[in-house]
Amino acid sequence: MSTTEPLGPDEKLCPFCSQVIKAAAVKCPFCQSDLPVSEEPVVPTRPPARSAHDIRETAGTPEPEPVTVNESVTQPVGYAPPARPSRWRDPVVAGLVVLCLALAGGAVALYLTAPPDSLHTSSDGQVTLTSYQQGALRDAATDAAAVFSYSYKTLAADEAAARAVITPDFAHVYARVMTDAGPKATSSKLTLVATVRASSLVSLTKDRAVVLLFVDALTTSAGSPTQHVDQNRVVMTMTRKDDRWIVSKIDRF
Repeated sequence: MSTTEPLGPDEKLCPFCSQVIKAAAVKCPFCQSDLPVSEEPVVPTRPPARSAHDIRETAGTPEPEPVTVNESVTQPVGYAPPARPSRWRDPVVAGLVVLCLALAGGAVALYLTAPPDSLHTSSDGQVTLTSYQQGALRDAATDAAAVFSYSYKTLAADEAAARAVITPDFAHVYARVMTDAGPKATSSKLTLVATVRASSLVSLTKDRAVVLLFVDALTTSAGSPTQHVDQNRVVMTMTRKDDRWIVSKIDRF
């Protein structure tokens, strides 16, 4: 804290910069201002000591702003920097992710629906691709239901549905069976519904499948409450045609 000291008998204050100067001075040696002649008595007190900064400010000279190198920045209390946008929200990144997923999905779909000549097989020629095996079992169940099921009400349509899933060679065998079974179904008003209860692959190559089927055949007669169930085991041989399996042979087991 600055202190005040009384002015000497030969001292006075500059009215412009407040510096202590000689009482007889007509020009301030500090601010170079011309001093007016005054008859007023000088106040016998010395002002607080002033720094060079105060002198420049009083004289109208601006003080240059201090330059701080490597000054650390202190954020106010409660300040939170703006959140960085997630890379997943960037449209370019998101587009690339979607494209990669689409390509991966397409590759999987191509593998699962690959034609027979691109399938992986074991050393003995058996196809090991699970989706190919499941396709053979699925078609075997569908084909067996079509071949073994018929009704006196829809006999012609049922025979047409069966011929659609069998080979031309096996169609001759089917025709001989239905030559006998068809008239009996019509005269006795019989309906036979075949249901595959279980199935298992015996062998599976690229264009030939052998499947063991457990088939229940439920026979009913119009007007009769009696139902008859035959439990059959058959071995169905199928060949590949137009991306699906059709029946080429059926043997009782």
